[in-house]
Amino acid sequence: MGNDDALARELVEAGARTDDRAWQLPLTEDYADQLRSNFADMANIGGPKGAITAAAFLGKFTQGSNGRT
Repeated sequence: MGNDDALARELVEAGARTDDRAWQLPLTEDYADQLRSNFADMANIGGPKGAITAAAFLGKFTQGSNGRT
């Protein structure tokens, strides 16, 4: 999961060359919307999307003020 398309493309291509297949799950602000909370800066649980919502949560704590890595 990620929001860096160039890096994701490199990883998918490397996986194809080494028979370690991968695919990109885009990490967009659509998922971050599920983290909105009336009681805190953000909720630490999301909707039924599971892992991608967890990645959106963790993305808020990565390099850069907008969660981009």
